[in-house]
Amino acid sequence: GISNNTTLSHGIYVSGGSSINSENGIISMNGTGSANTSQSHGIWIDAGIVRSTGTGEISLTGNAGTGGVSNNGIVVSRGSQIISDSGTIALTGNGGATTSNSYGISIDGLNTFIVSKSGNINITGNALAAGGGYGIYIYDNAYLRTATTGNISLIGKGSGTFDGINIATNAAINPVAFGAGGSVSLTADEINLAGIIQGSGTLLLQPQTPSLGVTIGGIIADSRFNLNSSEIKNILPGFAQITIGRTDSSGAISVAGNASFNAPTMVQSPVGAGSINTAGYNIAGTGSLTLKFGDTIAVNNSTISPVTGTLDVTLNADADGNKAGAIALTGATINTSNGNITIGGGSNPLTNSAYGTTTNPRGVNILSSKLDAGSGNILIRGTGVNGRGVSIESSNLQVTGTGDITLNGSASGTLGSFNTGVFLYDVASNSTLSSVNGNINIEGNTNSSQSDSRGVEISGFKLQATGTGNIQVTGSSTGGAVNGSGITINQLLSTAGGNINLTGTSSSQIGVDINSANGVTAIVETTGTGNIAITGTGLTNDVALRKNTGNNARLETLGTGNITIVGTGTSGEGIALTGGSIN
Repeated sequence: GISNNTTLSHGIYVSGGSSINSENGIISMNGTGSANTSQSHGIWIDAGIVRSTGTGEISLTGNAGTGGVSNNGIVVSRGSQIISDSGTIALTGNGGATTSNSYGISIDGLNTFIVSKSGNINITGNALAAGGGYGIYIYDNAYLRTATTGNISLIGKGSGTFDGINIATNAAINPVAFGAGGSVSLTADEINLAGIIQGSGTLLLQPQTPSLGVTIGGIIADSRFNLNSSEIKNILPGFAQITIGRTDSSGAISVAGNASFNAPTMVQSPVGAGSINTAGYNIAGTGSLTLKFGDTIAVNNSTISPVTGTLDVTLNADADGNKAGAIALTGATINTSNGNITIGGGSNPLTNSAYGTTTNPRGVNILSSKLDAGSGNILIRGTGVNGRGVSIESSNLQVTGTGDITLNGSASGTLGSFNTGVFLYDVASNSTLSSVNGNINIEGNTNSSQSDSRGVEISGFKLQATGTGNIQVTGSSTGGAVNGSGITINQLLSTAGGNINLTGTSSSQIGVDINSANGVTAIVETTGTGNIAITGTGLTNDVALRKNTGNNARLETLGTGNITIVGTGTSGEGIALTGGSIN
């Protein structure tokens, strides 16, 4: 029957095959369990049915009694069913505050389910017991389900060592047998996903506490929001987007094991000190992978690659735009199989830079890494503070087809040296930036007064466009730095069928400095029909070709292209050849 059961102390008790039905009307139930007794539930649907046909909504609010043990806000069990056609189903349950093993909401049993055919399901469960309890506990073959037009939202707060949301083995959100359902949102400081989840819309997994840390992968059980490898595997294919983290998250995210995502995925902690460290583990994505953080992104000794097909990768630091959020890649590999690689910051990393900090002064720092975008594009933007804007050392960046490589860096500061806009360096001269029919575009500037602060420096780094792609380098050093050239080139710039354009400005040194370092010959060349155009504005020289220890710098067109050099000589020499050749 249906009762306010004083014998069992439940606020509302629906049992024994009893049903509550409405057509286009609202079903509203509000129950409070008795005090000072065990198993005093606010609402218990026990082998009962609550059904609304048409547009009617279902609203259940249950507050457990106090005292004793196992006092749950709402219990749906033993084959019970809560069903609506298009109306929203809303459950709010608060477990007993002075008891143990008391849950906000418990849903269990074979053939126990909550289903909305085209409406939403919203469930909020709070465990208040000092002795511990789940916020929301779904287990023993129970499930939630909506159609593709209906969404499911769970918000759970656990107590003690219990999870806020626990979806146990054999339980499910949108079981496989019934199709994908719509969007799913799970909010709790700890979530256990031992059961499967599927949907066709978005999946949001987020802590309740914005500052809480998050772990991804591995087998971790601590006070952070843990999304372990086995739980990631229980997210079935079909979601249009997976998001991990809140829009106002500020906690650190740690990768604790290899992780593979079967849908486009965003991992975010975009406010304040929010950061991520991949810590040597690999991430595989589907469609797109975005790391969006308020502070630093560190990809250390890790590989980012697609599960299958093409993967667009975006690393977005300083997402809150407070000018603090660097990106560091060390021993990293990013391989997108023809997807784009975007590394930047702010509200839009396509147009804004990652930003250096006191701890990580370089805006973007890439060391001993490989970036391969196939026929996609590589775009990197960084701003250094007492450090380089974009620094790439002993690394290889590669695109094919019509893919472009774009580097944009700016630097400032009154400390240190080499506060260079874009810095490309390899002491062993084994690193390359290479394209085929796409362009290589580099723009760097610095206003630092510290020594050797240059707009762009290319040292021991080969830039090659092997098809029809062009190379364009623009650099400026305006802070009066000693040895602060606009552009310094100590290696090879080469195109096959494209043009090379160099434009450099310096307030204290050479506008464009093509300078052979020890043991290396600086060469700027086109091998096909491409032209070379160099424009320099400097204090000592506008454009200089220099040798060091017998290695002449060379400027040459080996095909049918022309060479044009423009230097005004306003302050010093317009064009200076002190150990160089032009052919």
